[in-house]
Amino acid sequence: MAAQHLIIRLAYALDSSPRYQRARRLAYDLLENPDSTLRQGFDLFMMALVISSVGLLVYDSHEQVELGYWGRLFEDFTIAVFILEYLCRFWLAGSIHETLIRDFEQAEDLGQPWHPGHSLKKIFRAKWQYVTSPLAIIDLLAIVPAWRPLRFLRIFLLLRLFKLFRYARSINQFARVFVEKRIEFYTLGVFLAFVIFAAGSGIYYFEVNVPESQIKSFFDSFYWAVITISTVGYGDITPVTTEGRVISILLIIAGIGTISFFTSLVVSSLSERVEEVRKNRVFAEASRMSKHSIVCGFGRVGQTVCENLERDGEPFVVVEVDEEAFRRAQALGYRVVQGDATSDSLLKQLGVARNAARILCLTEDDVTNLYITLTARQLDENIQIISRVKHHRNQNKFRRAGADFTVMPYRLVARMAVEFAGKPVAFEAVNRMLSGWDLVQVDLVILPEDWPGSHEIGQLPIRENRLILLGVMQAKPASPAENHFSVGSRSFYFNPPADHQPQAGDGLVLVGHLFSLQRFKEWVENR
Repeated sequence: MAAQHLIIRLAYALDSSPRYQRARRLAYDLLENPDSTLRQGFDLFMMALVISSVGLLVYDSHEQVELGYWGRLFEDFTIAVFILEYLCRFWLAGSIHETLIRDFEQAEDLGQPWHPGHSLKKIFRAKWQYVTSPLAIIDLLAIVPAWRPLRFLRIFLLLRLFKLFRYARSINQFARVFVEKRIEFYTLGVFLAFVIFAAGSGIYYFEVNVPESQIKSFFDSFYWAVITISTVGYGDITPVTTEGRVISILLIIAGIGTISFFTSLVVSSLSERVEEVRKNRVFAEASRMSKHSIVCGFGRVGQTVCENLERDGEPFVVVEVDEEAFRRAQALGYRVVQGDATSDSLLKQLGVARNAARILCLTEDDVTNLYITLTARQLDENIQIISRVKHHRNQNKFRRAGADFTVMPYRLVARMAVEFAGKPVAFEAVNRMLSGWDLVQVDLVILPEDWPGSHEIGQLPIRENRLILLGVMQAKPASPAENHFSVGSRSFYFNPPADHQPQAGDGLVLVGHLFSLQRFKEWVENR
């Protein structure tokens, strides 16, 4: 009983230790967490270390070459890193204290006695499962060549190259093809072994006692069978009897069919993996971006939004479920993922709740946009959500679901058509500015958090940069007035006086030349 109490007390002590938890979290982020930037850097470091160590060991295998002090020091450093990595992965494979605590609390809830032996068996199985996994075996064999007294073990040094499967995600994706298609490859391997055995036995029977034949042993016959079925044909061993040549013809035909089947199997499997590799690359790029936009839907509205984001140099990622629209976005060179934007896991991988600034729900279905809004708001309370709405009666539903702004394109177009019918010249001038013609634009300049509230509108270099101020988008809602109106959770102050003092977080809505706007933004950032 004393031993049981000691074990469970140690388990609870580890569970409540901040230092232990930080160390375990660091090891997980470094070795296992696919979204961690630490793992990306560690993978690159390990790939460079593996390649350089293999090159050094191959160079050292020459009898007349000595590594010297620095070469041996580098080899010792490499082995130390490999051992430390192996031990850390062994440590992460099944949490000892969590297993003990979970089994202990479960036994307490059920009113049954707790047996540490059962928990230790679970822990042992988890550790053993890791130790016997293919990548763990490769990790272990990569350390063996360091034992210099046993020179024959240095044949395992080439196994270090297989460690690249762990660190290079693209290579790992292709390696998984052989795991997923193992039944097909197993069947092909059995057939291939049968054909080689039959052909090798037959050629040995007909050729071994012929004086002119180069086949002198059973090994020669199997060597010839492998070379022939692979269609390599070195020509060092050729049959001289009629029976042997017939076997050669049959073996070559079987080899062509086998290689064709193997090639088609690999090519079809790899083509399926290409899209997954591309998707993982987009996820990796999204994790490195900062304050990017996620555009859900690449229809007519989504494509126009992406064109403007690309023109302004804003980072963004497109999510599209339709195959044709996905290919269209891909052809334009955009970062695009084919998938369901209502999926929690997909949005997380694209940066929601991490580094994404906004999400634009631009599909042509209100229900889909509403689900995307709900999912994004549930994952991230601070992300900005802009949603397209087709039917006016659904606008309040989107606001209650968490959308910050709603846009109704058809209603907006109808209003523009009315304005054009009444004032075509004025409308054409505004349309030129909004569509970016003549490099004249309407832009929103957000004042930074350290903006001094003592600056007045008249003191800002707006006229010097030949800009026109339409109004101030205030971060805090203002009391209703003649020149105020609400825009979501903000208020728009139209044509403010020269003595108005904008605050940090407010946005200045300006009209002017593209270069003038850029110069004013630089002044705001470097004032």
